[in-house]
Amino acid sequence: MANDSLKLNESAARGYLFLVRRYSLAVCELYCQSFVTDKSTKRIVQSGHNVRTYYPARKFGYDASWQEQLSFALKYEGVNVEVLRAFFNKVDVGELTDFVTGHPLGATQRRIWFLYESISGKRLDIPDGTGGAYVPLVDASIQFALPAASGTRERRYHVLNNLIGNRDFSPYIRKTEQTQALSFERLRAESDRLLKNYSPDLLYRAVQYLYVKETKSSFAIERETPDQRRMDAFVAILRGMSETPLTKEALTLAQNSVVDARYRQEDWRTDQVYVGETLAPGIEKVHYVAPRPDAIGQLMDGFLRCLGQWMAAPGSDPVVMAAVLGFAFVFLHPFDDGNGRVHRFLLHAILAQTGFAPQGLIFPVSAVMLKRQNEYDKILETFSNRVMPLLDYDISGDGEVTVHNDSRDFYRAIDYTPMVEYFQQVIVQTIQTEWKAELDYLKRYDRIRFGMRRVVDMPEKSANQFIRFVQQNGGSLSKAKRGHFPELTDDEVARLEAIVADDK
Repeated sequence: MANDSLKLNESAARGYLFLVRRYSLAVCELYCQSFVTDKSTKRIVQSGHNVRTYYPARKFGYDASWQEQLSFALKYEGVNVEVLRAFFNKVDVGELTDFVTGHPLGATQRRIWFLYESISGKRLDIPDGTGGAYVPLVDASIQFALPAASGTRERRYHVLNNLIGNRDFSPYIRKTEQTQALSFERLRAESDRLLKNYSPDLLYRAVQYLYVKETKSSFAIERETPDQRRMDAFVAILRGMSETPLTKEALTLAQNSVVDARYRQEDWRTDQVYVGETLAPGIEKVHYVAPRPDAIGQLMDGFLRCLGQWMAAPGSDPVVMAAVLGFAFVFLHPFDDGNGRVHRFLLHAILAQTGFAPQGLIFPVSAVMLKRQNEYDKILETFSNRVMPLLDYDISGDGEVTVHNDSRDFYRAIDYTPMVEYFQQVIVQTIQTEWKAELDYLKRYDRIRFGMRRVVDMPEKSANQFIRFVQQNGGSLSKAKRGHFPELTDDEVARLEAIVADDK
């Protein structure tokens, strides 16, 4: 009798993990792995983003054909296009055809039939289906999918295609406890509760500052200090994001706005790019290698088609959408420079154009990312650490990276669940800390200015200086700064200090 120690070997693997091991599929390590054991109950063990689920062998058995394993995967693990693509390249087409035709009206068989033809681009020798109710391709209780009304009826298979994306770009986002708990409806309700406590005038003033703060933070994440022209250009594209169609032209214009004029591009990159660090002269450590330049056009075409399809689907979760498409842009790295800033522009544009961000307002997400830079870096590493072992590359003494294997499949259908969970938390912190802190500061500032005017009606610039100097010095005006206000009496200074210091 098999025992629990078998849970790590091939015979105990279930679903996608079984297919990966049995067929030696070159795919990124799976976050979710299924096993069977002789235990009598189902168990779930989670460590970070990795989830292992153990199913009782008395119900599922240890020995199962690939047909049973694939059926299990679709039922319990969802539609993982990355694994399916690799598997379809290795499975015997005759066996696959027999499996589908053996149960021509079976929901699982029809889904597999459609997936094979749509992913591989090849047609099985099977006549079009003639009956049966349309079955959803994706089980929306397992992973995020397009709302049913936005799905496409595929008549040949009688399948409702509600898969997000296409054969060139199809993100996989699992329904987890957090992704469901932090739905966009809950996050929007939380922002609405906060904002109703502030006047429209105060919100308008806050927005003007938040655009600038977001711009500074976005550049700071890249460890850059831009000149005023590039600052103004980024603020301008943020202000216009709600009206900007998210096309190749718009993304290129955004790139042109945020980089030095000498590094502007008119098209996707034609060079191999990577993220690394110089350890010593001639010694480079490579952290991440982006798709090869000969693949970037196809991948970005799929990306843009997915973006348009998803944005046009009413009822989709805009926070999930922004997280996926924003981080996908970073992983694809379509430009030589400026990808990080355009990635954050995309986050804002999607939140604005889907109506998630209240009209005219901006979520200063870059400020949160900057404060939690280590977490931001780690979430990027959740993909880079999985894809790098699959790449056959070398680096020259001049620091030029060459990728020898066709790596495009590794970037087409990434599991974005960790990125979604991370971005949901960023939105929560943005609402609870960044927004609230800025709005409360403006309320305090208004109270301070009102009190100061009752003592002396100072010009705005002088009053702002006074407030800043007092706050920087712990509640009093230092002797060094006293000379900035020769027109004030000592009594007036003392009364003004008390007003600033008392309002905390």
